[in-house]
Amino acid sequence: MNFEHPAASYIATLAAIVILCIVGALVVVLSPADTDVALARLIGALAFIGTGVTGLIGVISAFRPRSPNPGPARQDANQQQEQL
Repeated sequence: MNFEHPAASYIATLAAIVILCIVGALVVVLSPADTDVALARLIGALAFIGTGVTGLIGVISAFRPRSPNPGPARQDANQQQEQL
């Protein structure tokens, strides 16, 4: 993957995680859970938000810092690829 602006992408993904967590907290605080149907809807909403947060955490783990010196093991792998 080649990103033009990795810092902006990282910050946008992090902001999305924070927004989803805040929405989850608001759903819990503002939703009435006085009936079984309302409680089921609350659990469903929180499960949906939790899934989104988990997915975004997976996306954010894809951002890795670039290393100017890849190291000898990586150079050997690159040389073997070039020979093929």
